[in-house]
Amino acid sequence: MLEHIEPAGGSVPFRLTDTQAPFRQERWVAPQMTLVPPVQWRDAAVRIGRGCLIVSHELPDGRRQILDVLGQGRILFCSMLAHGTAKARSLTFTNVERLDEHSDRDAIEEARQLAMKRAYEHALLLGRKKSTEKVATALLDLADQFACGNGGQMRPSFTLYLMRNELADWLGLTLETVSRCLSDFKRKGVIAFERTDRITIREKTALRAIADGLAPST
Repeated sequence: MLEHIEPAGGSVPFRLTDTQAPFRQERWVAPQMTLVPPVQWRDAAVRIGRGCLIVSHELPDGRRQILDVLGQGRILFCSMLAHGTAKARSLTFTNVERLDEHSDRDAIEEARQLAMKRAYEHALLLGRKKSTEKVATALLDLADQFACGNGGQMRPSFTLYLMRNELADWLGLTLETVSRCLSDFKRKGVIAFERTDRITIREKTALRAIADGLAPST
């Protein structure tokens, strides 16, 4: 099993505690833990069973860019974390499982293709989309990953594991801009939330139009 993960700000790597254990290793990770793979895991792929991880890169001056948000079924490639240029952190209790490079080869390759697609789309979002388009895109993505029954429903509801400042770091926006966009969407009836960590998309078609730049965003 995986022994531990580092508390935020620490430097304790997760590692195998039983070298005779089956190849598949899994563990529940507590919230706000930073995953640090050991040397022998540099090329490993880890699948998220339940929960949420964020992958981020921090600049020398402390600014942070969240590169991706990973939910159930997504696969994290430890090679991203091996040289300390990126970090993966749990936002809630999260189950992770190391995959077998042979028996899970097809799933790993599919995940690599998805990771490249998402990186391309994120670069486009950061470089060309307006603030309202960015927030709408993020909400649709999170609904797809975290809504009960996935985001295929017309009015999906999901837990928002990211704080407002984390949404800002993901989308290249300020905290104030993210909060203003969410409040504006709520006022227009596109989304609803009574708590900051629970969102319902009430008008999915309208939100999609905003995300695609095909509807007025003011």
